[in-house]
Amino acid sequence: MARTIIFGILVAIVVVFVVQNIEVVEVRLLTWKVSMSRALMLLGTLVIGIVAGWLLRRPAAQAEVAKVAGRATLAIIVSIVVLVLAIVAFTRTLERTDLDSRLGELQKRVETLKQETLEKVDRVREETSRALENLGQAIEKKEGEQ
Repeated sequence: MARTIIFGILVAIVVVFVVQNIEVVEVRLLTWKVSMSRALMLLGTLVIGIVAGWLLRRPAAQAEVAKVAGRATLAIIVSIVVLVLAIVAFTRTLERTDLDSRLGELQKRVETLKQETLEKVDRVREETSRALENLGQAIEKKEGEQ
């Protein structure tokens, strides 16, 4: 009973951990470089540790092996569940990154349109100024003829 409660608390802590660590970090190994959420990276490390521990375990009595195998299976199942949660968090992070890049593109487009509009306004001012000068000359010429 106590183990079940402790297990439930640990699962809750892991879920909170995954939700709070969705920031993207860059992970390097030799020549490889991967961007992933911090939670996914740490949970992947956990899974590697569990597998390494399982592969390097000491031989024990048959009953103890069955008990350890049951615990290892449970640990692997929990790790898989947490890994799935981390992948979901990572996917949301990617969506957020895509939105940020799209927002940047839209901001650049707005700046381009703003510049184009200012150039058009300047052209209209120049044309208006020339038209007013021509109109003033025409009026002066008309008054001079009279």
